[in-house]
Amino acid sequence: MRIVLYFLLTLAIGFATFWFYGHPVKVSFEGFNYHITTSLNVVIIGVLISSFLLRFLYGVLHWIFFVPVRLQEAWKGHKSLQDQKNFVSFFLNVMNHEVQGALADAEKVKGYHNEDPVFIYLFGRALLKSGKTQEAQLFFESVIQNPNLKLIGLSGLAYLKLQEKDLLGERATLETLLELQPQSIWILRRLYENLKTSQDIKKAKELLSRLEDKGYLEEAQTKTEWAHLYFLEAQSSQLSDTEKGKRLRQAHFLNPNSNEIAMNLAEALKKTGKVRQALDVMTTTWNSDPSQKLGDAYVRLLGNMSPLEIYENLKKLCQKNSQHPESLLLLTRYALFAKLWGEAKEHLLTLLQINPSLEVYQLLAQLEIEGYNQKDQAYEWLKKGLEVAA
Repeated sequence: MRIVLYFLLTLAIGFATFWFYGHPVKVSFEGFNYHITTSLNVVIIGVLISSFLLRFLYGVLHWIFFVPVRLQEAWKGHKSLQDQKNFVSFFLNVMNHEVQGALADAEKVKGYHNEDPVFIYLFGRALLKSGKTQEAQLFFESVIQNPNLKLIGLSGLAYLKLQEKDLLGERATLETLLELQPQSIWILRRLYENLKTSQDIKKAKELLSRLEDKGYLEEAQTKTEWAHLYFLEAQSSQLSDTEKGKRLRQAHFLNPNSNEIAMNLAEALKKTGKVRQALDVMTTTWNSDPSQKLGDAYVRLLGNMSPLEIYENLKKLCQKNSQHPESLLLLTRYALFAKLWGEAKEHLLTLLQINPSLEVYQLLAQLEIEGYNQKDQAYEWLKKGLEVAA
């Protein structure tokens, strides 16, 4: 805007000078015993030149007087850029577990970020990773004293208690956090995990209901968590066998995929003489999540049977997922036990195609020795197994 005004003023003065040049006007100045007579053109040109000189002089003096300010601003900009580089280095060191480097960078940026929540949390984590637990605790406790940073300080303290496996300390800190942030999903979930670990099933159920009501958990996850709580509740020595059985049935209904729940329920049913129901429970779980541990538990439920009878029952168990590696492995083990060498070899050759693990090669070596007395071939299988495992 000023440039436009200067341009218009110059144009006006130039036009006036040109006009007065064609219409000369004399101007006289008297004072201090001096008498000066000149033309108006000269006066206008003199004023114009003087104004430009004054403007130039003002610019020069302004630049000179403000040199210290500019130097200070440049220094601040340099420090700000250096601080940013140090903070990025600090952040990357924390993320990459370079603890000593992180702490060294923290000292460089602490003065600029002592109220930055991100810096505070990461610095506390770095202290913890370096093994300075006491120092980290004092740091987070000092942060809590600042009302604006209380939330981040308590969050860091809760993490510290979690790392120390101090369930009571973590719980107290999380409950304080929950008063400040009653809708926070991570606080609710972390407190729920704490209550579950400390076996406070009653309060864990209350908190799980709260999480469910707020829609913080998906339906499948909700069922799994309720099943786990019922399972934990069934472990209580204060419950009767009947009540334990009810809790285990509820748990299995909600999460039929859990091997642990299925085996405990099967054992409880066996105690009451309901072996057939126990086998059905384990079959349901086997169809969705087979494992060798579950298969062995199923065999124990079969009672006093011959190895051949056990193998035949296991074939029925594995009907729905006969090509699953766990099914093939279970059938192989019990085929070897029943000395059914051909059946065992067939299962093992199928396993070689879909899951050539060290265990498969070890079983092939066992088959060669026990079934065919071929020690050299057994050695070759073991050698291949070691190559696979390497």
